[in-house]
Amino acid sequence: MNNIWQKIKNGVKSFFSSLGSGVSSVAHSVWRWILSLFQEEYELVVWFHSETIVGADGLKSVARSRKVFTLTALTKKTPTHIVGKDEKGHPFEIKTVEPFDYTIRKTK
Repeated sequence: MNNIWQKIKNGVKSFFSSLGSGVSSVAHSVWRWILSLFQEEYELVVWFHSETIVGADGLKSVARSRKVFTLTALTKKTPTHIVGKDEKGHPFEIKTVEPFDYTIRKTK
């Protein structure tokens, strides 16, 4: 399926590039907007272990820090490793030795 989209994308790109640079930039913006209508988007909320506090009575409590990321693709999801692409299409990866808590919510 990705191969078909790649061929369509390359065909449209070559067609508009042959029209000229002014028309090409407008058409490229319109094409990106059309593609964005079909692109999935995810909100990834990750709670990292920041510190362990030991109380006077010997009980341990774990402090966590919250970080939010917006992704367009998720390819690997484990308690210690998440791989995907961010909203700009750049590779995204979180890998830790200690497991972290996370939630994934589809926003689009």
